[in-house]
Amino acid sequence: MNEDEKMAVLKDIEDFLNKGARGCLSVAGRFELDIYVLNLLSIDDSRLSKDIDAASTARTEDSETTKNTDQAAVDPSQKSKSQRNVSLSALLNALNGVSSQKGRLLIMTTNHIERLNDALIRPDRVNRQVLFQLADTKMSSRLFCTVFKRSDEDPCTIEKKFDDETIE
Repeated sequence: MNEDEKMAVLKDIEDFLNKGARGCLSVAGRFELDIYVLNLLSIDDSRLSKDIDAASTARTEDSETTKNTDQAAVDPSQKSKSQRNVSLSALLNALNGVSSQKGRLLIMTTNHIERLNDALIRPDRVNRQVLFQLADTKMSSRLFCTVFKRSDEDPCTIEKKFDDETIE
């Protein structure tokens, strides 16, 4: 992700983040909300409705819902007959129809945005699209150091340069 996109995303969510040390609280933890993950490839319309109802009534206050969708509302010509998917109509109703809830943060993911129906990703439903590309050498070294850093004194810092041979 380029720096401009990263800064725009951070600016959009800065009001939701707790001030303090990095990583001290997640957004859901900060507001004591639940996270629900729905895989739309493994459910049908009636199951989506039941899961949304269960998530909405699990708490008396507003719920935060995170849905991971890998081929939600794919173009009908792209899906096989053996796949059991949620219909576009049911998904749109769940997102902002009669059964939709206020106070939710929706995160959709896909590997094939070109297969998604335009109604699903129109500007009123999707406020921001972010492309996560393959990691380059610099990002790979930063990820490695973040995951394997043992302490603050560890020489593995994000500023340290690694050559391609080290990463491979």
